[in-house]
Amino acid sequence: MTWAMHREAVSFRLSDIELEGEFHYDSVESSLYLVDPEPGEDEVLTVSLLRDGYFAFPGEISVRDYSEHFGLPAALVAAGICGEVEEISIGPFGSRVVRMRVIV
Repeated sequence: MTWAMHREAVSFRLSDIELEGEFHYDSVESSLYLVDPEPGEDEVLTVSLLRDGYFAFPGEISVRDYSEHFGLPAALVAAGICGEVEEISIGPFGSRVVRMRVIV
């Protein structure tokens, strides 16, 4: 992977959980990862919307705001990682996805 951004020792709150780790942004894949420094495991925080007809512009990502990722876009804004660009409703249930610009 080609990391365009690497930010260490970040802590942010998602619902009732305090998450800590390193953020890695892959500009080629338009993906943002949270890497736990202890075991080195990563969690993909982004989603691809290509099959829904949306694509990420350079410097942007798409982040779910439903299910286990509910509140993630707001947490990324509060942590200074991303800024909100646009809200998108996808799928038969109108699930909320936020197009975001990576700040760092």
